[in-house]
Amino acid sequence: MIDIDLKLHHNFDSANIDEMRNDYKSVGWMKHTNEIIRQVFEASNVIALVTIHGRIIGFVEPCQMGFLMLSFMILSFIKIFKGKG
Repeated sequence: MIDIDLKLHHNFDSANIDEMRNDYKSVGWMKHTNEIIRQVFEASNVIALVTIHGRIIGFVEPCQMGFLMLSFMILSFIKIFKGKG
């Protein structure tokens, strides 16, 4: 039997911000500092982080579209976990 320890977190306390920042950098988003990432997620009313053995494998990114106050979520997977089925 394989022990996977997959967990879904609904608060930002369990976030490894360095890991998230590295994922942003891997797709060319260089302006995302740890503080900016923390502010954006803590201001969101929806937080979803997925971990395996305490390591973030994916997260839902909160986004807002200007004055329209349209909110939507983008599910991102850390680069090394993409395409793993």
